[in-house]
Amino acid sequence: RILEHIRFASRRPDSIHPLLCSNPSPPSPPPPRHRSHPSAVAPLPTAWPATAAFPAAARRRPPPRPSRLAAPLLLPPLLLLPRSCVAAAAWSYGEQQYWAAGVPGAAGCAGGVRPQSPVDVDTARLIDGGAAELLRFSGGEKLGPLFWSFRNATMRVAPSLARGTWHLQVEAPYDGTTRTAYWGYEFELQSISLHSPSENLVNGQHYDMEVQLTHRPAVGVGAAKLLVTSVLLRIVDGADNGFLQSLRQGYARQAGVGAFYVGNPYGFLYPRDRSYYVVNGSLTAPPCSPAVWVVFASPADVGAEQVRYFRESMDAVRPSGLRRAPAEPAPPGVSCASGCPGLGGYAWNRSLGTNARDAQPLGDRWVKHVKMLRPPGAAGEGGGGGPWLWACLAGLAVLLLAGGTVWLAARDARGLRGEDREA
Repeated sequence: RILEHIRFASRRPDSIHPLLCSNPSPPSPPPPRHRSHPSAVAPLPTAWPATAAFPAAARRRPPPRPSRLAAPLLLPPLLLLPRSCVAAAAWSYGEQQYWAAGVPGAAGCAGGVRPQSPVDVDTARLIDGGAAELLRFSGGEKLGPLFWSFRNATMRVAPSLARGTWHLQVEAPYDGTTRTAYWGYEFELQSISLHSPSENLVNGQHYDMEVQLTHRPAVGVGAAKLLVTSVLLRIVDGADNGFLQSLRQGYARQAGVGAFYVGNPYGFLYPRDRSYYVVNGSLTAPPCSPAVWVVFASPADVGAEQVRYFRESMDAVRPSGLRRAPAEPAPPGVSCASGCPGLGGYAWNRSLGTNARDAQPLGDRWVKHVKMLRPPGAAGEGGGGGPWLWACLAGLAVLLLAGGTVWLAARDARGLRGEDREA
C-alpha cells in the first residue's frame, strides 16, 4: 500500500504529497480499520508508530525482512519525488511555487491566504494620496503620513548568508532606535535586503536592483503588520551609489564576515524625490508575513559595476537558493539587456542567478500615490546626484575661475594705468 502511495506521488511531481512531506498542521485521527483504496489512505504522521496508523498491523506477524535484491526496487519512485520534499526546511527562488506547501511555516505564501508581494504597479490605476511638502525637522523628515528619523547617523549591521540575497540584520541598540513612522505608528528597522532584478515592477518593467528595509512595530504601538520601505535602483553612467559601496566594503563574498557600520539608509539611500506608492501585501520570502509596502516612485542611481559585483557575489554565496533561467531573455526593464558599450561593455548576465519573487496579482487592491511637491530632482542621493550634477558643478567652477582671472587681469591693468599717470 505504501509503495502504491509512492508510485502515485511519483506521477505528480508538481504536487507536495502528504505522505512524503511533513505537514505542520495537527495530525489527523487514525484511519478506519476497513480496507480502502490506496488513494484514500490517510497520511502517516511522522510522530506516530506504524501500529498507530494501521492498528491491524499490531495483530499480524511482522512481514519477512526484505532481501537485498528488493531494495533497489524502491529507488526509482523515490528519485522521482518533488525536489521540495527532499529538503522541506530550505527554500529557493527557483522553486517559489512550492513555498506555501513545502516550506514549514510558509503557508502564508499562498495567494488565497493574504495579499502577496511583490506587485506590478500600474500607474493608470492609482489612488491619489495627495501632494505634500517635504517637512524637515532637527531629527528627521516627513512627507505626508510617512516620517523617518535621522537620530542615528550610522548603525551596525551583521550580514547573513543563509538566504539567497545580501541580507543584513540591524544589531542592538540600533534595531530599536533607527525608526520610521507611518500614520503615527512607529516602526523599528530590523533588516536590509538587496534583490536583482527588482522584485516590484512599475508598468511591467523591472529595475536593475531593489533595496528593501523591513521594520517591525515598536513595542506598545499596536500595529499588526510589518512595514517595508523599498528603493528601486537604476544603472546610470558614471554613478556610484555611496550606500551600496559601504555595504560592499563590509560584505565579502565568503562566510565568516563580521558586523560593520553603514550610514543611515533614510539619509544615504532614499531618492531625492520622496514621492511613493503604498500597497498592502506581504514579505516576499517565507514566511510571507503581512506587511504594508512603501515603494519610492523615483529610483536612485547605481553604477553598472556595482550591480555586476552584487550579482556575482550573490551567485557565489548561495547559488542553490537562486532562480536560474539562462535560456530566458533578460527581465523586462533591466539596463543593457543586450550590452551597453558606453558602460564599459556591461550587459545583463543571464547565466547568473536571480533572487526576485514573481510579481503577485493585485486583485482588488489599489495602490496609493503620495506625491512630493517641488522635488529637487529625480537623481538618487545614493548615486551622488548623477553625472549631470557633477557636470554642472564642474562648469560652474570653470566659470568662476575664468571670471576671477578676468577680474584680476582688469585690476592689474588699472593699476598700471594709474602708475603711468603719476609718472
